[in-house]
Amino acid sequence: MAEKQEEKPLADFQVKMNAAADAAEDELKTTLAGMSTAERKGAQAVIDWWKSHYMQAGHKRLGKVVKTL
Repeated sequence: MAEKQEEKPLADFQVKMNAAADAAEDELKTTLAGMSTAERKGAQAVIDWWKSHYMQAGHKRLGKVVKTL
């Protein structure tokens, strides 16, 4: 019984995190759509950098790097 009680908060947390990720994706798409060609090139450079490093470094560590810039 205790296991079921622990699963619900985790499931709620995951639902909230998924919703936050969806909202972040929508916001990023809107932001990218409003950018000039030059701005989109710069954003694409960051996206490409992320894709080239996340498997080795992990999303959390890369997020810390970006956050400090």
